[in-house]
Amino acid sequence: MDNFVQLVYGSDASVNAYKAISAVCKKEVSGKQVLLKVNTGFKGPARSGLCTNPDVVEGLIRYFREKGAGRILVGDSSIVGVDSIEALQAAGILDICAAYPDVECVDLNAFAPVDKKINNGYMVDSILFSSALFDSDIVVSIPVMKTHMYTGATLSIKNMKGCMYKREKTKLHRLNKPVPENAQGRALDYGLKDLSQVCYADYAVIDGSVCMEGFGPSGGEPVCMDLVLASSEPVAADMIALKLMGMPLEDVGHINLISKARGVSYEQIRVEPADYMKYAKKLPQHQTPGWAWPATNLLWRMKAPAAPAMRH
Repeated sequence: MDNFVQLVYGSDASVNAYKAISAVCKKEVSGKQVLLKVNTGFKGPARSGLCTNPDVVEGLIRYFREKGAGRILVGDSSIVGVDSIEALQAAGILDICAAYPDVECVDLNAFAPVDKKINNGYMVDSILFSSALFDSDIVVSIPVMKTHMYTGATLSIKNMKGCMYKREKTKLHRLNKPVPENAQGRALDYGLKDLSQVCYADYAVIDGSVCMEGFGPSGGEPVCMDLVLASSEPVAADMIALKLMGMPLEDVGHINLISKARGVSYEQIRVEPADYMKYAKKLPQHQTPGWAWPATNLLWRMKAPAAPAMRH
């Protein structure tokens, strides 16, 4: 386990992503199938903080192509009711992929489902996933750095929930089992811990170019931070992202739980550059006691609105 996190700051998100993955990727890439799992759960405009920045995707595509990847898949499966390909197109990712004839932009729901059993799961005993996840040799989780009204933040670990097959992804939002005694999070946090046992990316590349604060993940305000984080230990990347967002680890239950399960503490994480906190911006979030999207946020589901004013 390597708890190294690379931060790259600059105005060119494609260059930032390329440099970040170059610093952490140690796996043999040549001839391998690579899945770039973006965050396009909702349909909305590119570079708005809602979905993964297409420029970040472009930087990663360049890296893996130069390293000789045999097949590169770029995709996600959106929330129920949103067409995944339309969301990828709205986010500008489909067009980026189209510029490279050997890169496939995909709806993860188009692949056959595979059932994965979870040993001693807190909330679920099994989860149905897109087989694209397990057919790939290298999986990269590429979330946007966002607040989340229920979990506090959504980063590389939670981004992998989009690999769940079709309506299966609602499973973790309708849990009926009680949380453990002396719980350190909510039911969804423990459900995400269960998911991480069988669905954990090889690399996290966190898109902090345009972030989201407020009533995320579907309707917050964009904040320009101009950075990208990368690590071969996704929970370490998520933990550093929380510090940059001004959020205590204890306030984000699933990351807190998974960091303890994987034995990762802040003291064990090495970040380059060492003075990375100079790039921090507190991202306020508004949490709700239960899981319910307010009616105003449904606009993000129904159409691609113009990007709101950005905080710098």
